[in-house]
Amino acid sequence: MGDKELEARVTASASAHLQSDLRNRADAKKGVPLLALSKDDLNMTLSVVVVPADATAMELVAHQKDVMKANLASFEVTSSPKERTIDNVAGAEMQTRYQLGDKTLRSRMRLFVRSGVATLVTAVWADGTPKEDAVASALDGLHFLPLPHN
Repeated sequence: MGDKELEARVTASASAHLQSDLRNRADAKKGVPLLALSKDDLNMTLSVVVVPADATAMELVAHQKDVMKANLASFEVTSSPKERTIDNVAGAEMQTRYQLGDKTLRSRMRLFVRSGVATLVTAVWADGTPKEDAVASALDGLHFLPLPHN
C-alpha cells in the first residue's frame, strides 16, 4: 500500500480527533504504537514514526541508545548496533540491558527506515529468562512488501 492510498484510507476511516493526534505525533517525532504483544514475560511492540527523509537507521539507533542511556538505570549495550537490511529496507539492530524498578530487563530492537518512516520492533524480557530463541524467531519473521510505484 502506497503513502497516498494509506493516507486516503486513514482520512476516510479516522475521526477528526485521531487525524489531529497522528499529525501532532508526526510533528513531534513521536512514534505511533501499532501493535503490542505479550506472552510469558516477553513483550513486543511495533511502532512507526515519521523521520527526516535523509535519516539512516544507524543514526536513529544511536539516538535511541543515547535516550535510553539518559533515562534508564544501569543501562548497557550488550550487542553494539549493527546494520541489518531486510527486503531491501535499510535497518539496524541493538541489544541492551537495563534496570527498571527492581527488575533487570533485556531488550532487542530492530529499526528500519524507508521513505521517511521508521519502523521499530522492540522485544523486552526479564534478564535471566531464556527468551533469545523466541525473540530471534519473532524478529526474523518481520518482512516488508515492496512499495507500489506511483
